[in-house]
Amino acid sequence: TDYYHPEVGVESVDSTSFGRNYFNRTSEDEEKLDDEERAMILKEAASLKKLASDYLHPEDGIKSVDSCAFGRNYFTRPSGLDNCDVECEQILADAAALKKSAAEYAHPEVKVEIDSTCFGRNYFDRSSIDYEDVDEDECAAVLADTLALKKLATDYYHPEVGVESVDSTSFGRNYFNRTSEDEDVDDEERAMILKEAASLKKLASDYLHPED
Repeated sequence: TDYYHPEVGVESVDSTSFGRNYFNRTSEDEEKLDDEERAMILKEAASLKKLASDYLHPEDGIKSVDSCAFGRNYFTRPSGLDNCDVECEQILADAAALKKSAAEYAHPEVKVEIDSTCFGRNYFDRSSIDYEDVDEDECAAVLADTLALKKLATDYYHPEVGVESVDSTSFGRNYFNRTSEDEDVDDEERAMILKEAASLKKLASDYLHPED
């Protein structure tokens, strides 16, 4: 989260954490001070910070306050060809389709919606099927594998969703509260391990949801 939002300042709550500011330190040599160079360095640092923020937030429009800055719109220029409207619409439609494809790729759990005028035959229940050559067990196995792959893809993209088990024969022991546990276990180390596991889970969730 901090990597994707460099515009958010760094906060420290550790009272033992401190440091000196290089630019206003008391041991500074006033004879070697160059105010113009310092101002230029600070200006470049602020410019780089803004550039990094703009790079990670392309959804924010470009704002210009310079009255001398102007430009022409390629698609509405008066010198444009009259017969390029169809091509422009094609390009914009392709861009919208690519955006939709990217969103569907990142969310496999969303069902596919189709146009009512689109139709097709189902290979497994088509009227021209030869039932003598059909292996129903193989068909069922293929469909089961497909559903399992779909569920696996959804779980991969959503690590924040807990693992659920409905198999009554599925069981296991908890390593941390087992009866055969060694009494010499370090409680602080155990707490640290659990804390790190929770931190890794949160990191994985944040990585897949940069918009949060």
